[in-house]
Amino acid sequence: MPAHVVDVNFTLLKCGAIAMGGYADGEAISHDFDDVDWVLEKGSHGEITAVKKHNGTSKLTFRLMQGNALIPLIKNQMLTGRSFIFMFADLHSDTVISSPQAIYEKMPKEAWGDSGNPYEFTVLIANAKSTGGANELL
Repeated sequence: MPAHVVDVNFTLLKCGAIAMGGYADGEAISHDFDDVDWVLEKGSHGEITAVKKHNGTSKLTFRLMQGNALIPLIKNQMLTGRSFIFMFADLHSDTVISSPQAIYEKMPKEAWGDSGNPYEFTVLIANAKSTGGANELL
């Protein structure tokens, strides 16, 4: 069985002109499509039809450490309310997620305390294209 390589330092995440980095520990980046790919429709006599869904919307969430120098840049980008070109690539595999149009969902939660609380940003992605997914060491 091949080994899998997972290293957040070998990913590329760009939201417009900003290349992200300085991620928080744990689940630093996650991506999920908003809809299923296929639905089975049942007719009145038991016949089944497989229907392909074409909802290309998705969400990508990333977490940056508090104090990261990119946070003010991201917040300024959010305040414009403009969409941006989006691209994510796992450099250890052939996984690429891209879209010509994405926008931030909302300002991140801010918390202060006795630990460095991460800032969590969610990007809403329109017409996301996702390819790859095989990050195997042979």
